[in-house]
Amino acid sequence: HVNFKIDPKGRDLIRASITRSYRAPDLSRLMARPSISTAYPIDKPNPEISPDRVGNPALQPELSLGMDLAFEKYFTPGGVFSVGVFRRDIKGLVRNALSFGPVPWASAPRWVSRPVNLDHATSSGLEMEVKGRLTELWPQLQAPVGLSLRSALSFYRSKVDGIPGPDNRLESQQPWSWTAGFDHQWAGSPLGFGGNLAFTPQYGVQQTVEQHFEQMRTRNVDVYMTWAFSREAILRASVNNLWPSDTVNRTTLTDVSGLLQGSFNRSTVHPNFNVNLTLKF
Repeated sequence: HVNFKIDPKGRDLIRASITRSYRAPDLSRLMARPSISTAYPIDKPNPEISPDRVGNPALQPELSLGMDLAFEKYFTPGGVFSVGVFRRDIKGLVRNALSFGPVPWASAPRWVSRPVNLDHATSSGLEMEVKGRLTELWPQLQAPVGLSLRSALSFYRSKVDGIPGPDNRLESQQPWSWTAGFDHQWAGSPLGFGGNLAFTPQYGVQQTVEQHFEQMRTRNVDVYMTWAFSREAILRASVNNLWPSDTVNRTTLTDVSGLLQGSFNRSTVHPNFNVNLTLKF
């Protein structure tokens, strides 16, 4: 890890690092005890879209070599802008694979999903963030002194070898994401308030040669308000998921006969209200 100051008297700097990481499999992925698809009795075959699941005691850890480069620009007296790029080379990426055949827990052949190590994958990204008081970020603007802003925008790309494109990316890695928020402390008043917004787009992941997963876009909005009775007593009221969007995803699979199978999942998200009183002694 190396930090380089552009001006020895200033705070702006460049960060560079090379890392090598070791990621052991979760214990559940190593256990050979099966989780049976209860929708289909064990005396009959199950479809590919609804396999039994079992661990793999021979699973190996993922090994990753990473390179990071970032630039940080500091404003007077406290705002900061940062931009960074990274790349990861992953060996032994863990991904679930389907197989069909006789199994010891059923009297009929079954489709089974078990984790395996793939050969190689790469991941890269660009991450940008800016945060600080508005008067620090934009001195020419006659803005309230107590208003702070923050925003982050990231772009990600990945490729898993042996899986057909164009969606042969890492699982749970969206192509981009955006977050923004603000905090404001009213001058001369015990009132403070703020909020956060997070958004990720719809994207797909080619999990195997036959199976494709699609995650719909997500949106999360949180707001809060505080009232300071004193330095020792602060009341905070917040609403999470103020503008909720359901979590929706679907999986499609082309079976060995060429037929298309699919599943659809929707999780309803509701606003969550919280009121807390903090007392310091």
